Amino acid sequence: MITHLTPNKMEIARAQQNELRKVLTDLINSDENPERLMELYYWSREPGAVNVMRAFVSMPEISSEAVRAFVDLTPDPGSIVAKMTRSGRLILTAAPVAQVLAMAHYMTAVADAARTDRPALAAGKYPSGKRKLAAA
Repeated sequence: MITHLTPNKMEIARAQQNELRKVLTDLINSDENPERLMELYYWSREPGAVNVMRAFVSMPEISSEAVRAFVDLTPDPGSIVAKMTRSGRLILTAAPVAQVLAMAHYMTAVADAARTDRPALAAGKYPSGKRKLAAA
C-alpha cells in the first residue's frame, strides 16, 4: 500500500534523511580507522547482535562489568559455552577463565594466610601437607 505524505510530513522525512546522511558522513570522516566502521556494519547484520548489544548496554553496571571481565579473561571467545537453565539463569563457561579464577582464588588464600600468620598455607601447603599447585 502506498502512503501519501502531506507536504509537511514529506518535508520532515526529507529533513530526517538529510540529518542521517550528515551524521553518517561525519562518522565516516571522523573515524581514523574505516575498517572499524565496516566491522560494526557487519556485526549489525548478524541476526540478534543488535538486540544483544542493546541488552548489554541496558544491564546494570555490575552485570555488564562481569560479562566484560569474563570475555576479557577468555583468550579464545570460541571456547565460551552458554547454557540456559530452566530457572532462567544463563551460565557462561570457558576453561581458561576457570583456571585464571582458580589461580586468583589460590593466590588470595595464600596472601590471606601470610597476613594471618598461617605459615603452612602461606607456603602453599594445605592441611594434608600436599602442595595445591605445582611449582612452575
